[in-house]
Amino acid sequence: MIFVGVEDEGACAHLKITDRLLRDFAQMRDDGNILPFPYLIVAKHPIGDCEVATIEVAPADNPPIRYNGRVWIRMGPRRAQAAHAEEFCPGRRPDDPLVALQQLARNLPMHRSDESTNAPSRIYWFSDRIEFDSPSGLYGRVSPENFGTGITDYRNPLLAEGIKVLGYVQRFGLGIPLTEEALRKNGNAKPEYRFELTHLLTILRRRS
Repeated sequence: MIFVGVEDEGACAHLKITDRLLRDFAQMRDDGNILPFPYLIVAKHPIGDCEVATIEVAPADNPPIRYNGRVWIRMGPRRAQAAHAEEFCPGRRPDDPLVALQQLARNLPMHRSDESTNAPSRIYWFSDRIEFDSPSGLYGRVSPENFGTGITDYRNPLLAEGIKVLGYVQRFGLGIPLTEEALRKNGNAKPEYRFELTHLLTILRRRS
């Protein structure tokens, strides 16, 4: 639990807790710096005459957690960047059998599912349009109502983490708005989206 708006000793810092500030805190979940995505709740609470913002972060069910591609661990009174083996078992030597066991356990069953091995999207070319057929449809918090508004959720957070660390993604949630803007500048119509339970069909029309 993180409290914003109080001094270290507990006195009120008299910080203005605005809706903009709360949105900025909530955006930390989706900006791609923390991967896999954390589950957090941002709220504003009055404590006497003092307003504070609270950020409640739930324990991760898929550690290690990376910030800007790095894992940090506590080493005595200080923090340090973790070596690969320490990401799974902080404080243990890389040749510790428990380290190898932890890595084996993670790499076998935890990330083997139909969601992580879906067939790739299919692309169909026509004289007047291109169709992108993506299997499995929408996921998590994403719905037909908020699709393309910056709300993101990923079936395979490790894949999302990889493309972010390698520099293929600057910020999550911007792909659709950037695509639509590029099409608008090129004279194309806005993409058409058809939502089904098992797939998402995106249609790009030839410009008139």
